[in-house]
Amino acid sequence: MTCMSGAALSAWPTSLDLLRAMKSSQVEPNHFSLSSAISTGLSSWPRAVSLLPVKMSRVCYVSALASCASSMAWEAALACLTAMQNAQMTPGAVEVGTLAESFNRALGHKAARELLCSVSTSWKAGKKDAVPNFTAEEIIMQGPGLLMANKPESTSTEEFAAALAARLNCRLSVTSRLDHPTSGVLPLAFGTESSMEKWLVAQLAARLVEKEYLCLCEGEALGPPGTTGLVVAPIRTMELDGHTSRSEVSPTGRIARTEYQVLRRFSCRGAQWAEDTSEVMLLAAHPITGRTHQIRVHFAFLGRPLLGDLTYGRRDSLSVCPRLFLHCRRFSCIGPDGTPLVAEAPLPPELQNVLETL
Repeated sequence: MTCMSGAALSAWPTSLDLLRAMKSSQVEPNHFSLSSAISTGLSSWPRAVSLLPVKMSRVCYVSALASCASSMAWEAALACLTAMQNAQMTPGAVEVGTLAESFNRALGHKAARELLCSVSTSWKAGKKDAVPNFTAEEIIMQGPGLLMANKPESTSTEEFAAALAARLNCRLSVTSRLDHPTSGVLPLAFGTESSMEKWLVAQLAARLVEKEYLCLCEGEALGPPGTTGLVVAPIRTMELDGHTSRSEVSPTGRIARTEYQVLRRFSCRGAQWAEDTSEVMLLAAHPITGRTHQIRVHFAFLGRPLLGDLTYGRRDSLSVCPRLFLHCRRFSCIGPDGTPLVAEAPLPPELQNVLETL
């Protein structure tokens, strides 16, 4: 087991021989030994996958699939998922999304979407809930099993979803979250069937969901309007007291990517709150990954913290911006029928007023 866990990519024959020996000795491999053997055997993935036990636990299948997908071996990952289905196990949303993400990187968005549509048919079987006509000012749009709501700031995603579910008298499932001080588009799955919940989770895991946030940053200019850029910096999140967390850029963190575009630039020379800041920038931020506080941490890391950010920015910016200037303006995903679903939420009045005063 120690040899397999520490095997380098070039040592895959040894890893597979050890796994074969375990099988012949009737020693049941666990998910650690399986994922180690398969990850080192990706250069000969048919042999590696052929050694999967006929009877294997779900965690072992998931571990093997994730190991293949993370190494860009989409063929091996697909073989693992097929083996899982042959073992009469319905793949979960994360497993399907993980495989689709490897398709997305290797073969493109179209192949990933087609994979999701083909594999997710098992989630959609059975009785379907009727589409109710919900009425609430927070609802932006709705469809089969899905609500797009406009979450206000100063409330958690869970609190907002629970309050809305109580008013609508239905079950709402959270699949994507907005920070407590962040406003904007929030997707919520509803109904007794969990097919839409799984459908959204799979898309998030496959990175097929697109989000656009508006944020106002202070600091040296990132370029004239129209300038685009990409922030790539790993993020580590620490739980502080069980209720709150804080994130930071760290080499031990998980990979995180944020694209951005400069929309507008404002001068703030002479403003009392901006003694060492000559201007602020309105940016459109597109998180490629979904780490906790990702946008806020990434721009603070660049030396351009968001206005109104009490955790990663300057408290004195509250004199011009009464809350965190971060708003999810647009959320785009794929509907159950394969067509795009797009919801947009306008900038709240209090943030629009900030721009008008600059």
